[in-house]
Amino acid sequence: MKPQKNHLISWVCYAASLKIKPNDPLKLIFESIHWDFIYSLTDPLYANYGVTPHDPVSLFKAQLAIYLGEARSDRDLAGKLTYDGRLCYLCGFDYLKTPDHSTFTNFRNRLGDETFYKIFRNIIAQAVAIGVIHGIDFAVDSTHIHAYSNPRKPNPSDKDAAWGYKSEDYAFFGYKIHMIVDVKSQLPVEITVTPGNEHDSTQALPLLKSAKHIDNLPIQNFAADAAYDDYEIYRASINDLGLTPFIALNPRSSKDRMASSLSDLSFSYKQGCFCCAAGKPAVFAGYDRSRNRFKFRCPAAAKHTACLFKAACYKSEYGRTFYLFPEDDLRLVGKIIRGSRTWQINYARRTAVERCNSESKLLHSLDNLRVRGIAKVKIHAYLSVSAMILKKIALALPQSRSPAYAFA
Repeated sequence: MKPQKNHLISWVCYAASLKIKPNDPLKLIFESIHWDFIYSLTDPLYANYGVTPHDPVSLFKAQLAIYLGEARSDRDLAGKLTYDGRLCYLCGFDYLKTPDHSTFTNFRNRLGDETFYKIFRNIIAQAVAIGVIHGIDFAVDSTHIHAYSNPRKPNPSDKDAAWGYKSEDYAFFGYKIHMIVDVKSQLPVEITVTPGNEHDSTQALPLLKSAKHIDNLPIQNFAADAAYDDYEIYRASINDLGLTPFIALNPRSSKDRMASSLSDLSFSYKQGCFCCAAGKPAVFAGYDRSRNRFKFRCPAAAKHTACLFKAACYKSEYGRTFYLFPEDDLRLVGKIIRGSRTWQINYARRTAVERCNSESKLLHSLDNLRVRGIAKVKIHAYLSVSAMILKKIALALPQSRSPAYAFA
């Protein structure tokens, strides 16, 4: 049978509801958005015969309760629902008919990771609609979680997990959670899960392309660390998606391309800026729109200061110059001059994704993995970030108003 959307509650639940405070955190979170969209997503997954199942909205709320700190696991959650009238009522269950822990496993298996992803995207859409997520500036990065499996065994129980490396001396067996995060709200707008051996750069463009399709989300800039220093990411994000990337250069693959991009090899790129032969930062001398090039001058000549290399470097009073052509190397030059103050300010916003990763792990159980297989790990990740987003929505909404005003 299909689940019943409206059902009567027992007097026990009604009595418990009277004791719930108006500012109860879980109550505010569950009342912060509309949940009816879950019915349209889950109705095709239920048959028209058999025993009437539990309400899918109630089951989803109960799953969120784990990631909001109300329970440690499915078994712990099922136990609390049998005697905690507050939790039972807020999730929407009848106190005399609460689900067993196996019901939650069956619910996740029935919906699958694709349906949970659609639920996550709908929550994102509501967050955008009420202004919790603003757009424009974003950051991309990944974080790792350890698999719920012993990697020392010859045949680990989690067949989808893989060994990955965060640095030369730190390896892990598990998965990577890739996110694109809104800088202002520090909330993820897109997320994907891969085995631990997947390189970060392979997921940047799929994340950006998917996020660009979110309505009323004007993505313009994104920042990323050196792991995303790949020419195709620059080219596609600038030419195909109309974005401005702020990506740190990977020193292991920079020398050859930088040398081919500089019109005068007396200049070089060091410590985040273009420098002359004496190691002093070159002076930006403007942008030639007709030739689409940036001009730089010798710092000694431009600032009228002494230089030990003057006799060997140049003879004219104007000093040596060099040019950068954005179209020749989008990676080195790009739309904003690398190393400029504007570039540095935008790149510094990348730390938003690190704070998002930390919050999801510390407060929303992202690294408390208790399932195996990439499909189940995806559901785990969607629930974790959904809980984080719903908490921010509840904090942003006036407590005296219904969430309906956002869609009136």
